[in-house]
This record gives sequence, structure tokens and C-alpha cells, in this order.
Amino acid sequence: MSRNDPSNALETIRKTREKIGVTLGSIIAVLLCVYLFTYSSLLYSSMSYLFWVEAISLIPMILTLFYLKQVSFVLTRLWLGRRPGCREKLASMTFSDLQ
Repeated sequence: MSRNDPSNALETIRKTREKIGVTLGSIIAVLLCVYLFTYSSLLYSSMSYLFWVEAISLIPMILTLFYLKQVSFVLTRLWLGRRPGCREKLASMTFSDLQ
């Protein structure tokens, strides 16, 4: 089967969404661990603005983790949207089609 085969497009989309979700979730989890260990040192240091940067950026990261499947689907549409075999399938597909 070739990469442009329509019957293979759905499987490619599913695998890509899973890979993006795992990668994004892992990166956010590592960043949250780093944030956890640096909060107290940044709070009482002279660079307190970094504390506020961490505190404000924490909110989108937590929201991304709650909606990880939807975010990974959107990123998959951006990633695979130009491939000829996947373009037609993605154009008519919604998030609920992959559930």
C-alpha cells in the first residue's frame, strides 16, 4: 500500500494523533515537574518575574492536558493537512470520528 492510499489514511491519522498526544503530554509533564521544583527558589529570588511567567504559563499547560485529545487532533490536521491521501479524509472528519 502506498502512503496516498485512502484506506490507509485513517490509520495514518490515528497513529499520528496518538504520537502527537504522547509527545505533547510528555513535554508538558516534564515542564510541570521543572516548575514544581523551581517555584520556591524563584519566589524568593531577585528574579521574581520568572515566577509570574511560570504561574501564568501554567494555566494553558493544564488546560492543554485536560483537552489533550482535541489539541492533538487539531495539530494532526495541521501536520497532515497537505498530504494528498489524508487531505480529503481530514476535510470531512471531526474529532468524534476518531473515538
